[in-house]
Amino acid sequence: MEDLVPILNLLFDIKETHDIPLTYFEIVYLASLIYYRDQKVDILIAEGGIGAKLDAVSLSPNLLSIITTISLDHTDTLGDSHFSVLYNKAYVIKSKNPVVIGPKVLPLSPLLDRALKF
Repeated sequence: MEDLVPILNLLFDIKETHDIPLTYFEIVYLASLIYYRDQKVDILIAEGGIGAKLDAVSLSPNLLSIITTISLDHTDTLGDSHFSVLYNKAYVIKSKNPVVIGPKVLPLSPLLDRALKF
């Protein structure tokens, strides 16, 4: 835990100095990326927060994307339909990387539209 203190101090300093409106999730995620980089991990599994299009996780390179289930939460940000939620979640899909989609994730069209852009 003490390894995170200098990382968090750095991030809070950058946030304040440059007036960057980072959320709690973004700070924790950035801190974890720095920490795991320093630990030289081979593989990191990261779970998205609110939705991939609006999520710090979507900025990371990935080898595999997984969309397991969809629910109507964060409707104020992601919209109030499964289509709009999946439209946002589709941004986790990266060029030339496989995607695993859970059996109850519907409609598929926002995901297919995003995947076919590559």
